Amino acid sequence: MFQKELTWQPDLELLKNKMEFAPDEDTLDGMVMSVPFVHGSENVGKEWIKEVFGRLLDIYRKEIKKYDGSVALYLADKSQKLKATAS
Repeated sequence: MFQKELTWQPDLELLKNKMEFAPDEDTLDGMVMSVPFVHGSENVGKEWIKEVFGRLLDIYRKEIKKYDGSVALYLADKSQKLKATAS
């Protein structure tokens, strides 16, 4: 969901490592409602999700700052690496 929200940002290529965003209320509501009922799921709320998004955004900013290509290439590269590790 983080990548989906990130790629919806209109100035993503322009702002690169200066990107700022947070999930909107509808996204947060949907994410909270989709958490499966498992041990610990009561701890997953809007604030927790916002914190995780913030951490992921920090990681993205650090990595994209060092990346020579476009944001689109960075995301494609990350996507391929995730697929390779999942197989």
